Amino acid sequence: MFFRDKKTGNEQFAVIDCETSGLDQRNDRILSFAFLPVRQNRILLQEAKELYIEQPLADFKQSAFIHGLLPGLHQEINEAEGIRLIRDLCVDFVIVGHHISFDLGMINAASIRHGHRKLKNRKIDTATLYHRLTAGSAPYQPITLDNLSEKLGIRPVGRHTAGGDTLTTALVFIKLLRMAEKKGIRSVRSLSKKPGNPLLGF
Repeated sequence: MFFRDKKTGNEQFAVIDCETSGLDQRNDRILSFAFLPVRQNRILLQEAKELYIEQPLADFKQSAFIHGLLPGLHQEINEAEGIRLIRDLCVDFVIVGHHISFDLGMINAASIRHGHRKLKNRKIDTATLYHRLTAGSAPYQPITLDNLSEKLGIRPVGRHTAGGDTLTTALVFIKLLRMAEKKGIRSVRSLSKKPGNPLLGF
């Protein structure tokens, strides 16, 4: 299975996930980040990466109940080093995630804090892609990763951890690629279109 971008020939996908101190992209911070490549319909677990980022000023009171992250539980690196590594990992990949705009928003906010430009990678959101593959022209309705996994017959792995969520999302993504293939879709450009745009096969 090859999903080839006519412009760049890029067929490397990277599933990413950030666990954060909250949902405010300006004021909250990335606490952990996971990266999992997918190539030619294969999840490359041996190339997976997970980072924990030191955030001494972050408020953990509410977010710790969701993901269990607290200062000192893992070997951490500072945010400047963390965002450099994240950016290096993501080079040359099509970025995939569930509600990926949030994760990229957090990464881009951290990038700007440390003097970098925003990431310009092409992105694919699994919630959006599922809707476009199954709902036709119906209005877009957000779906949680748990609900989407259930619909596709996938058992979530390590929910609300960056590593677990990337693996669950990668399993979801592979199933969505198979659904897209049955519809004759071969282009990354088609896979990454926003809700309301028709799927195009190339």
